Amino acid sequence: MSTTSDALSPTVHLIDDDEAVRESLALLIGTVGLRVVTWADPRAFLAGFEREGIGAIVLDVRMPGISGLSVLDTLVAEGVDQPVIMLTGHGTVDMCRRAFKAGAAEFLEKPVDDEALIELGFDLRARVADELDAFGPGLRLEVGDHRAHEFWDICFRHARNYPAGHCKSPGN
Repeated sequence: MSTTSDALSPTVHLIDDDEAVRESLALLIGTVGLRVVTWADPRAFLAGFEREGIGAIVLDVRMPGISGLSVLDTLVAEGVDQPVIMLTGHGTVDMCRRAFKAGAAEFLEKPVDDEALIELGFDLRARVADELDAFGPGLRLEVGDHRAHEFWDICFRHARNYPAGHCKSPGN
């Protein structure tokens, strides 16, 4: 496992057994200010990634030991809500259909279209910002306010992955 970019941004987990693919896609994803954690082994990823974090998962379909589709099935069964982007160099319509039915957010072929992947990165950053900004500027939450629990849940789940100071205590 290796990590790149700003530790305060959403995390993209990149799982691919091909080192050259991992390095090039990590560099590309990092250009939009997202933190990238690369994994060569899908089993190590399943054992080590933080399920409560915010971000996305970029997952190769064909890997030794366990397929990306099996990893996707495991993530869905565990209730992981991070979007999963499937990658393959040998895609078929049936494979794509299975991935979408299983819960994949996107299915991209290798070599990956740089612009498509960058657009997905910007979409992720916007989703994080929208999730927190939905509470409105100058938010004040009082004890017992039903929105307080939801607000703090978002802040604490995403605090390490979001710019410092964005989540402030009520009244600040």
